[in-house]
Amino acid sequence: RRSCSQMNERLESLLEVARLETGKVRLAPRHARLDEVVEPLLRAFAPRAERAGVELRWSAPGLPPFDFDPARLAQALENLVGNALKFA
Repeated sequence: RRSCSQMNERLESLLEVARLETGKVRLAPRHARLDEVVEPLLRAFAPRAERAGVELRWSAPGLPPFDFDPARLAQALENLVGNALKFA
């Protein structure tokens, strides 16, 4: 079951890259705070990071809200953090 899940994740990633390359990905930017994306992500990955002996933390005091697509940024950060923990 785990290998099927991993295979599905890889296929979804490949499809996402194909959509990006063909311009079929639609961004939905909105005025938001970065901590709205980062803090839930860190909480979600905390148990996995602890098992890997890794401390996840971030700091951006005073960072004002700005326009970005929170869902796409979350997706990118999930991939980055997930891969980093996988190889930690």
